Amino acid sequence: MIDGKATIREILMADSTIRNLFPNGKVFLKAGDLNGETKMPAMTFREGPTVNLEERLFQHEVYIRVYDEPQMGTINISAVGRRMVELLHLQNLPLHDGQFVKCKLNNTLGELEDPNIKKTFVEYQFRILAI
Repeated sequence: MIDGKATIREILMADSTIRNLFPNGKVFLKAGDLNGETKMPAMTFREGPTVNLEERLFQHEVYIRVYDEPQMGTINISAVGRRMVELLHLQNLPLHDGQFVKCKLNNTLGELEDPNIKKTFVEYQFRILAI
């Protein structure tokens, strides 16, 4: 299986613009590491389903949540989201084995609040297709 999800993580973690938007330059946190004391903004990466469409054709879903304090609204979240879209949306991304995948912003879930940690987030849902 070709792993476009790892490519997306690498692109986002390597981008200095995104790194500079997060405390200590730490781009992704594990969802379990988020709590009411977490320095914001913060971002989590969740892998969705992989669907095999044909022999070498597949699609992956990737869900990236960007969190911030409720009083900040979506100021920092929007800055991160705009940069992610610049880097990923409608881009042909190279994989380690020389193949390419196409990434597309599929959906954005609006400003929501995580009831467990009382932080605001926006979820960016990307679809990765083999090409």
